[in-house]
This record gives sequence, C-alpha cells and structure tokens, in this order.
Amino acid sequence: RDAQESRGLGDVYKRQGFSTRAMSVLLMAEIKTVKDITKYTKYEIQNLRSCGRVSANEIEAKLNAVGIKLAQEEED
Repeated sequence: RDAQESRGLGDVYKRQGFSTRAMSVLLMAEIKTVKDITKYTKYEIQNLRSCGRVSANEIEAKLNAVGIKLAQEEED
C-alpha cells in the first residue's frame, strides 16, 4: 500500500488526459503523489489558486476513473 500511495501522479495526469489548467493547479500546489492528493477534499481542490469548480470536477472524475479517491467532506 505504501508503494501505491507514494507513486507519482505524472502518469495518471498523462494517461487520463488532464487539462493543462487542472494539471498546473495540482503541480503549483505541489500535489505530486497519490498520498498527497488523497489528503484533499474536492472543496479544498476547488479553492486552490485558479482552480474553480470545473477543474475540481475534472480532477475528481479523472482520479476516480483510476481508483483514486479524494478525502471526504466532513459532515456537520
């Protein structure tokens, strides 16, 4: 499992056809591994600099397509 979590996301970005905008948002936030990305909720991704809802939806959908899940939102 540790090897899975520490694997880089570069191949995922390429294989899943991430848009340049979505990829640059994640790279600017220094999100480079599966372990890094799974710490974020969709809302947190959306609030990263210059991301927005459309890119956050794309990121979530493309990660889900390869079995990577974002953190879940806390319920009040």
